[in-house]
Amino acid sequence: CLPEGVFYTASGNNDYALITDFSIAEDTIGLLGNASDYVLVEQSFAGAGDSSTDTLIHQNNSGQAGELIGVVADVTGLALSSSTQFTFFS
Repeated sequence: CLPEGVFYTASGNNDYALITDFSIAEDTIGLLGNASDYVLVEQSFAGAGDSSTDTLIHQNNSGQAGELIGVVADVTGLALSSSTQFTFFS
């Protein structure tokens, strides 16, 4: 099933996907656009999981973290360039 549009708006940290059971060995995250449209930030995000570090997926705002798109709880070491971790749809 291909996405039909963007599932977030301009509400900052108030609307985002919370991914709580992502497995690097089994799962892939689908995003609209391409890798350069996003920035990954590793930091603790309140309420996201059990570990101290999560991966936040932000819209790329001229190289800076813009709109929060999603939080991958308790997972670090993700790379937007990895085709086994991310799939991009146009």
